[in-house]
Amino acid sequence: SEEKFRNIFNSAQDAIFIINKEDKFIDANEAASRIFGYTKEELVKMEISDLQAPEVRGVPGTIVKSELEKYESKTFEALGIDKFGKIFPVEISQSLFMLKGEEVVLNIVRDISERKKMENKIKDSEMHYRSLFENSPIALWEEDYSLVKKEIDELKKSGIKDIRQYLENNLDFVKKCVPLVKIIDFNQSVLKLYNAKDKKEYLNNLSNVLSESSFNMFKEAMICIAEGKTYLFGEDKNYTIDGKELDVIVTWSVVPGHEKNYDRVYVSDLDITYKKRAEEALRESEEKYRRIVDTANEGIWAMDENYLTTFVNPKMSEMIGYAPEEMIGKRVEYFMFKEDLGDHSDKMKSRTAGISQKYERRFKKKNGQELLTIVSATPLMDHEGNFKGSFGMFTDITERKKSEEIIRSLNDNLKLLNKILRHDISNDLTVVSIALEMIETKDKDMINKAFNAIQRSVDLIEKIRCLESTMSTKYRLKPISTKHILGFVKKSYQDIHINITGECKIMADEALNSVFDNIINNAIIHGKTDRIDIEINSENNICQIKIIDYGVGIPDKIKNKIFEEEFSYGNKGGSGLGLYIVKKTIERYGGTIKVEDTNPHGATFIINLETCVC
Repeated sequence: SEEKFRNIFNSAQDAIFIINKEDKFIDANEAASRIFGYTKEELVKMEISDLQAPEVRGVPGTIVKSELEKYESKTFEALGIDKFGKIFPVEISQSLFMLKGEEVVLNIVRDISERKKMENKIKDSEMHYRSLFENSPIALWEEDYSLVKKEIDELKKSGIKDIRQYLENNLDFVKKCVPLVKIIDFNQSVLKLYNAKDKKEYLNNLSNVLSESSFNMFKEAMICIAEGKTYLFGEDKNYTIDGKELDVIVTWSVVPGHEKNYDRVYVSDLDITYKKRAEEALRESEEKYRRIVDTANEGIWAMDENYLTTFVNPKMSEMIGYAPEEMIGKRVEYFMFKEDLGDHSDKMKSRTAGISQKYERRFKKKNGQELLTIVSATPLMDHEGNFKGSFGMFTDITERKKSEEIIRSLNDNLKLLNKILRHDISNDLTVVSIALEMIETKDKDMINKAFNAIQRSVDLIEKIRCLESTMSTKYRLKPISTKHILGFVKKSYQDIHINITGECKIMADEALNSVFDNIINNAIIHGKTDRIDIEINSENNICQIKIIDYGVGIPDKIKNKIFEEEFSYGNKGGSGLGLYIVKKTIERYGGTIKVEDTNPHGATFIINLETCVC
């Protein structure tokens, strides 16, 4: 009835207009007044265009009417404008009907502002998450496992209860299910990770990127589906399209709301290839250094900040006679002699202060015997400089010390014997010299030969003394000025022009005097030079001393022999010890000596020694 229609018309929440063919309102309900802000009386005096936003105005009613006649009804979205100028989105449903014999249009207008806001939020959210998906640095896939789910359901229907065991025993079935996974989408990081130029290339090479490990990972995903689980995490190994091996961490997660069919699953691959290679390199390095530590010929001993033993290698255990487990947790003092504890305490204070040291240390072996060692000790500090322990390398010098003591005793005896011989022979030569002077003879030549022989013997005794000094003062070197020593030697040769240039300091001893004197004396006596130039230069921590004479020189055939023991040449050849002692002395200083020709004639001795840092 008309009353019923009127009640529905006025109680509707949407605006309802009745419009004639001239696009004028015949009637409007209460919601129309509420939504557009006009009274009913105002509305019936208005046209459709008055409620349209400016950008959608001008649609004649005849067109609307013709459209409705064609489709009977029409629903579309538009923009409305209220009395106060506010523009808002509306959804309009139009239909034709007869009212009192006149064909009119029924317009139902719904304010869809809230719906549009929600749609825009959803769209923004989708764009946001799409952006996150596409621009994620982690390779991401969106996949559909629904067909895989159906295959697993069929297995269960066939009576298979232990899906895990079945899949582990039927890997071919697992591989058959891989193509059932539909790839819905994947991001750019997938292309980058698998070295594909575009999505088409990646999809065409899917079979090439999978390894046997990949099938095991897929098998675990199938087990998750069978057990109703929605999350899987594990390591996998794949290949890039060009065949390079990839280590990845795979995360497989079902999207909430899709747990029933597994038709939306997110899969991610995190590239850990570099990490795995670094771990392998570290493991190999640790194994390498573990082998070095375990097979080292030196003992290795580590302790913590409380000086408790934390590690000893097999060699250290063997040296001291205790098993490693007997040493772990004990303080180093437990293995020392009481009289050495004071010095050990001082060394530990240095270690706590961050100071490395090298020194000798004595230990008490398990059998009570002495173990003599050289220790190279290094503190272990954290990044803030706090002492966290100490690490030491120990070299067993017990036997060496015994040998050194024996050698020292023998040397002392030899020195004494040599001293006695030199003393007695010198005394005898003095007696012979005096006796020769008292002999009256006309054979002066014979007398001179005798005196020369005596002088050679005296020189030989002196050279033996120098050689003895060379052999016994190896570890007692001190800083010495080369120019000062050469200046002192020069005073002994007033008749020869000797020019000295340059200066540097070296570690040497008094025997250096004999080195320079020997070379200069040979240049004068054997080389027959009348002048000598001595050039001293220092470069790159090396002191080079050139002693240049301009005499007859040294024949090529003997150049490589002059430093040999007991080598002599010519009528005036001596004992053959002079240059031999020179070479041994220079080597004792850690240096080298060689001889070259002087242009146009003469000989040049070149000595290279480390400069003294003092």
